[in-house]
Amino acid sequence: MDYVNTFRYRGSDVRVYAGKDALGNLKAEAERAGATKVFVVCGQSVAHRTDLLARIGEALGERYVGAFDGVQASSPLPSVLAGAQAARKAGADMLLAVGGGSAIVTARAITIVLAEGDDVHKLCTQYPPGKPPVSPRLAKPKLPIVNVLTTPTTAMNRAGTAVLDPASSHRLELFDPKTRPAAIVMDAQALLTAPVALARSTSVACLSDAATSVAATPPNPLGDGDSVQALRLVMAYLPRLVREPDNADARVMLTTAAFLCNRGADAEGGGSGQFGVVRSLAHCLASRHPRVGHGGAYAIVTVPCLRFNLAETLPGQARLAEALGARAGGMSDEEAAKAGHAAIEGLLRGVGMPLRLGEAGVPREACDAVAADAMTDFFLFRNARKIRDAGELAEVLRGAY
Repeated sequence: MDYVNTFRYRGSDVRVYAGKDALGNLKAEAERAGATKVFVVCGQSVAHRTDLLARIGEALGERYVGAFDGVQASSPLPSVLAGAQAARKAGADMLLAVGGGSAIVTARAITIVLAEGDDVHKLCTQYPPGKPPVSPRLAKPKLPIVNVLTTPTTAMNRAGTAVLDPASSHRLELFDPKTRPAAIVMDAQALLTAPVALARSTSVACLSDAATSVAATPPNPLGDGDSVQALRLVMAYLPRLVREPDNADARVMLTTAAFLCNRGADAEGGGSGQFGVVRSLAHCLASRHPRVGHGGAYAIVTVPCLRFNLAETLPGQARLAEALGARAGGMSDEEAAKAGHAAIEGLLRGVGMPLRLGEAGVPREACDAVAADAMTDFFLFRNARKIRDAGELAEVLRGAY
């Protein structure tokens, strides 16, 4: 039989509201879910430096029963447990995650704790020595979630959640498709509340996701269109975001790109799996060195990881160069791939992102600890190039110093 591309796809039922006054749809979402006690999960900035809680209260009326404003970067376990306790006390029957990735991840984790219990170490993905990771089945019903975004975060529509264990600086991974949101709100005014540096950071993570999905080899035809369009939107609007921080349309379009990244990733076998090394190193780098930031971690590791996977994904990386407009006539696939790497680095440099660990203040000796931590990150196990040991990952990081 001739070659036939084999692929899968899984979608999720979600409503998306975008543009001016999109928060006005919250009441209808609560009514649709039969929710009478909607509880907000957010951070201090959203709660005390924006008018979002007042706007949400106005939109929901008596259905709004309060907020937990203790969300922290990387969703540390103590804040998740405190949020679950607050939601339980409020009698919440729907959660509204308001903010960026940390608020969304924290809300997902809260729904799991409320339903399954608070011993997260028993609920999280396990890593038996020498065997594939195992995610416990979390079968109990979960509260519905609506995500109100303030940044273009790719966390917006995922089923996986990771909370930080402060005792070990290790991420505890939780997986439950029932924690995907019922709706996503891309309210233009809400998106303008985030500092431009934060919006840029999450957009860079989206750029990485889109680029690695486009580089999938072979591409999944059900996800490829989403990934290419996400890449186009980021290329067009990320520089505009930096030039025009108050441009609401740029923020809405970058948030749309992040949604498309997620939908493209739902096409199984896509780049988010083949380039699991990118996510694993970025996750662990940002968790261990918060000063680097989410976007900074992706900016530093994306191109080194593309190089690491080059032999296994060369045709896809050549396609990526074409999508970036970096492939000139007569270039071989390898030459095109290198031109694509340079184009990504040029875009990142142009918006002020670090490309080297040293620039971000990470000591060279930290490479080994980050690499060891990444060996128990779920995404690593689907990487196109099989990872033999942590030493290989440490070399990737040292190459980015």
